[in-house]
Amino acid sequence: MRKVTNGVKGMLLYGDQDEQVASGGEAGRGLFEALVRNASDGIAVLDARGGIRYVGDSLSRSLGYSPAQVLGRNGSGLAGLIHPADQPAFEEILTGVLEKPGEVLRTDLRLCRADRTWVWMEASVQNLLEDRDVAGVALNLRDIVERKRAEEAYRRGEERFRSLVHSAQDIICVADAEARVRYLSPAFERVLGRDPEDRLGKSCFEHVHPEDAGRARAAFDLLLEDPSSEPAAEIRVGHEDGSWRYLEIVGRNLLSDPNVEGIVLNARDITGRKAFEEQLVHRAFHDALTGLPNRALFADRLGHAIKRAGRREGAVAVLFLDLDGFKLINDSMGHDVGDELLVAVGRRLKKILRPEDTVARLGGDEFAVLLEDARGPEDAKEVTERILGELEKPFDLPGQRVFVSASIGIAVGGCDPNRPAELLRKADLAMYRAKDHGRGRYSCFDTSLDVRIRERLGLENDLRRALERAEFEVHYQPTVRLASGTVSGVEALLRWRHPERGLLEPREFVRTAEEMDLMLPIGEWVVREVCRQLRAWQQRRPTRPPLKASVNLSGRQLADPGLVRTISELLQGTGLEPGTLYLEITESVFMDDPSSNLHVFRALKQLGARLVLDNFGTGYSSLAYLKWLPIDAVKIDRTFVRCLDEDPEYALLVSAMIQLSHALRKEVFAGGVETAGQLTCLLDMGCDVVQGDYFWPPLPAAATHEVFAPDRTAPVNRPPPAG
Repeated sequence: MRKVTNGVKGMLLYGDQDEQVASGGEAGRGLFEALVRNASDGIAVLDARGGIRYVGDSLSRSLGYSPAQVLGRNGSGLAGLIHPADQPAFEEILTGVLEKPGEVLRTDLRLCRADRTWVWMEASVQNLLEDRDVAGVALNLRDIVERKRAEEAYRRGEERFRSLVHSAQDIICVADAEARVRYLSPAFERVLGRDPEDRLGKSCFEHVHPEDAGRARAAFDLLLEDPSSEPAAEIRVGHEDGSWRYLEIVGRNLLSDPNVEGIVLNARDITGRKAFEEQLVHRAFHDALTGLPNRALFADRLGHAIKRAGRREGAVAVLFLDLDGFKLINDSMGHDVGDELLVAVGRRLKKILRPEDTVARLGGDEFAVLLEDARGPEDAKEVTERILGELEKPFDLPGQRVFVSASIGIAVGGCDPNRPAELLRKADLAMYRAKDHGRGRYSCFDTSLDVRIRERLGLENDLRRALERAEFEVHYQPTVRLASGTVSGVEALLRWRHPERGLLEPREFVRTAEEMDLMLPIGEWVVREVCRQLRAWQQRRPTRPPLKASVNLSGRQLADPGLVRTISELLQGTGLEPGTLYLEITESVFMDDPSSNLHVFRALKQLGARLVLDNFGTGYSSLAYLKWLPIDAVKIDRTFVRCLDEDPEYALLVSAMIQLSHALRKEVFAGGVETAGQLTCLLDMGCDVVQGDYFWPPLPAAATHEVFAPDRTAPVNRPPPAG
């Protein structure tokens, strides 16, 4: 019920018409009646009990009744037309105006139309019983359907907004200019375990982490200084359980908005995301197997240590450690045992060192140790001797007792802080000198190794330019099919024609290229060149079966996501028959990541490429892999071939390998055939394809073409008996 000050009588007459009617006579009364009859508002006069004494035409039109039908409801009065839910309010307003003559009261109510629908109207009621011209209760009714619709839409929008705010995962906070909390959404309790009501009127910085409080305050001050800004910050806020939650907070200054009048802070819980980011950072700088720092983190710490040592005129020592005989343990006992051993070695190294020192795994069986504040070589030697002594003790692994030693290189002193890897490289060179002297030894870097360092640096610089200068070549060693004595194909072998050092074999530069991450582009170039050359040979000598070529894939190539796409493009682009390209992969490379590499193997097989397991027989699990790996052939390692005509036990082993491979329908290749005796053994054992210097050494492409002459055959007949 609403009380108003303007009278219904004036509204009824559309102005104060009394004097006009009185002075105008019949003309004034006619004007009055015309205005009432055509008014947009409905007009009625009630008696003191609510009975209808008069109804205007406009009200009849609004409700769809004739005046007579409305007046005919005198028994029930207006109450008969009012919605039951609104009748108490109307009775209350009617009672109110009867007690206060002349005062106008208002309310909203629903009236029943002739078509049985309800229409919302605003009712203005005034007691004019004492007015001789009205002598009743004046009722003015205005159609407010549109207003009600607007109000309902606003109410629903407000409820929808409130529901969204209350169910939102993000925290919504409204604070005043003094950073006192005026509102907190229910998400505050879900995220931080605290009751939002308890926070009202308190500082919104109360539970912010001390280290983040300054940034939070600065962002809030910026909102006050620049209302157009929307600063964002990642802030730690205390949970009720004592832990910290990371919140990403974005603020807006809505102090000038009359609907808000505050600083609005939207906070999203990003604790999980921050934990994942920290995990990614940890993975990027730590070894996945041992949890130790990796090469990148070691280099970073080494650089900082060199700078600190320079300021204090101190020294830094680096130990480069390589396990002796680890490959044998890994191959003979299995990779699981090898991994356990690496983890155990890492633990022992950490136990020996001080907390401020760093031990890292650089990869494979190589570790590095950083000793800060070393007083000189004697400090480094003392730590090195403790390490060697600790590693001499047996490692009791699950189901195995393992013994291992290490070769350690030592480099002490400062160097260019912008090139920390130089000190590590010196220690690496010293380690190789230690290995030359036997197992379990250490060696210190000295100036005699500077020449090797300069050679290494020169090699790196030359390698960076070798590919663009087209200095790499592919040489080809013919392969011979023993059943026919014909040349069946070639194995591609990388060579580097160095402008000063001449023709270099892979062992002289591949390791350096791998450390420089150059083997991926070099390896891709080799595969492209082999496909191009093989296709050219096939077109010049179209035989059946066609010539084949095998090329080695490095571990870096196998891990390249674009390898399968590259091979597919080469096969399609050159028109090479897929079955004539053989890809050789060593077992050790495959075992670096068996699950991922198996997926790559299968994808390469779908392209039609042939797969060869290289260095077969050197790995502990080679025979087990032979059954389920999607390979077409195995290649017996040259170390076995070399001993065929010297050691009968090796002959038995190689024969077993060939028989097993044939039983599993795999071709057998043998490399490194150098003598007639070796060839005879392989012939007797049924080996399929061989290669080696006994037939031809690796040849340049032009010379290799001569081998493919139609009348050219390989000397595969048995040699005549001696004597």
